[in-house]
Amino acid sequence: MSEAFDELVHRHLDGTLAEDGEAALARILETDPAAARAFARIGLIHDGLAQLIRQPMAVGQPLPSLNRKRLLSGRWGLAGFLAASVAVAALAIWWPGAGNLKASTTLERLIKASSRQRDRTYVISDLDPGSRAGDPRQPPIDGAVLHVRQPGSFVLIRSFPDGRKYVTGSDGDRNWSVPPEGKVRVSADPLRFRWPLPGHVHGIPFVNPTSDLADLKRDYHLELRGTGADGLSLLRADMKDSAGRGPRRVDLLFDPESGVIRRMVFDGLPRARGGPRSVAVELIGQGALQDSFFSHEAHHGPGRPVEEED
Repeated sequence: MSEAFDELVHRHLDGTLAEDGEAALARILETDPAAARAFARIGLIHDGLAQLIRQPMAVGQPLPSLNRKRLLSGRWGLAGFLAASVAVAALAIWWPGAGNLKASTTLERLIKASSRQRDRTYVISDLDPGSRAGDPRQPPIDGAVLHVRQPGSFVLIRSFPDGRKYVTGSDGDRNWSVPPEGKVRVSADPLRFRWPLPGHVHGIPFVNPTSDLADLKRDYHLELRGTGADGLSLLRADMKDSAGRGPRRVDLLFDPESGVIRRMVFDGLPRARGGPRSVAVELIGQGALQDSFFSHEAHHGPGRPVEEED
């Protein structure tokens, strides 16, 4: 293989490869079986060297021979044989680094697919039967409909048990809140009135998936779990111990052909404001919406008092 390929592999194994390099390496491994076998062999040598270095050494004891033939003999022989016989799919099973690389590359693909979806409509479901109500002046999130437009516009429609609507949203510049009655409130604060969005106050909003999905790569361990009976593939993200905020787990179920995320599940949401610990957000539409739909005027009658907060 080329020196450039070797450099990508060694930087990946050392944990110093940048995101564009990880994506480039993944593309090579997915399309070139010879490169996959070379990656496996280099990985086995890298792991064998690391194990030898970690072994305790007595004072004056000579260093063991680290030649390549010795590392690939003995208990490494079968793995080395398999590396020469299988391609990338099998590689992910017995070489963990390849699985992590595959999951990371899959997330990059989902981000690109999301960036091409201008308007999306979701329905939100409460998956926590024991959830307690938060503010009684606010409707529940279960059954809410969320309309999203790239990069930062949204309309969230929640309903009280008696059918009254509470609508919050943003036109991309100003956020607004339209309760069933009383004043309409408008603010230039980009975070104002967004707290009802599942996961928003906990670090995982999804109004702008291009940037929000990237947070998963930074703060979560990624695992590609395969395709289910419904034909959707699952990318699971478990929070790293060092990340402090956000749901403990995020499941992204996506169409393996298009990369479109069909369902998101946020599990282990903190409950400082009450509400569910686990919610699902399911894509129900991708039709184009009118620009005016994301303004507060589209969601209340004329003559309604409007209060500018800043």
